[in-house]
Amino acid sequence: MADTLVTPLNDSMIDLDVLARFDEKTGEPIQTSPYSRNVQAARADRLERTGQMTDWVLVRNRISNLGSRNASEVQQTVERIAERLGCRVADGIAERVIFRSLFKLGMTVFDPLEAELLGATPSMSHVNARQEYRSLVAALRLPVRLPVPVADNEPAKAAQLSA
Repeated sequence: MADTLVTPLNDSMIDLDVLARFDEKTGEPIQTSPYSRNVQAARADRLERTGQMTDWVLVRNRISNLGSRNASEVQQTVERIAERLGCRVADGIAERVIFRSLFKLGMTVFDPLEAELLGATPSMSHVNARQEYRSLVAALRLPVRLPVPVADNEPAKAAQLSA
């Protein structure tokens, strides 16, 4: 019943097998996978129950910063699959050393990045990583859910809402 379903895909033709089986010669999708069929069934069920379709978004993950023929082939294949499955493709996240470095510190690219914590001055990689995530979130077009206003004289209700 989700509004949005994000399917992350590593930047590899092998990982695209989770969506469909491909013709070995042409690279065209020839049969949807059990995962894709399950998603399609869930989307159809939600549409029938609520009148709204789940927005299914494919996101390439761990994209190499070096352009390659394989990366281009993966992108084209993802776009063909998306068209066939009735879903969208959003720009994904590049493979960056900064993610591994921050993970060890229990941090993300959105934490205040101070040289003392990082052991070095934050670089353009930090800035670029933040921008990639901001772009991804914008591309997802997530519905905005506004918080329910709580009157000052209702502390019990406020406690219930925050629990």
